[in-house]
Amino acid sequence: MESKETAKIRQVIEELGAIVRTMPATIGILQEEIDRCQAAIMDIDHWLEINDFPVRVGGKMSKKIKELRIKRRDLKDNLTILMPIYDFFIEHESVFKQMDKLRGNIRKQVAYVNKERRYTPRVLFELFGQEPPANTMSAAMRKAEG
Repeated sequence: MESKETAKIRQVIEELGAIVRTMPATIGILQEEIDRCQAAIMDIDHWLEINDFPVRVGGKMSKKIKELRIKRRDLKDNLTILMPIYDFFIEHESVFKQMDKLRGNIRKQVAYVNKERRYTPRVLFELFGQEPPANTMSAAMRKAEG
């Protein structure tokens, strides 16, 4: 039976594996969102440069630029936090590939531990309510009975 502590360790290893597998996509999504915010800011900047507009429209555009810059800053901050982790994963890629094997081995062991176990006695058949097979009695046992 798997203990709570063992289950917790196994869960952490599984979660770390999931993080390692999804990290490249997460970094890519963050970078795409940063680029999209930057492109939107540039769209507004160029529109403002080319067009004449009332003050009311300028205020709306200014507010939109502020929203986009705040969003971009949040995305960049998250990317800044995650990049050292991502770089570590890349630098130690072989270790994390070995972790995939480790997770597979752990799953096999958990399946083994959780399967129904049966025991077939070798000597004490009577204790288990079984008759000994004819060919299992040693010469010493036959002599003692006999």
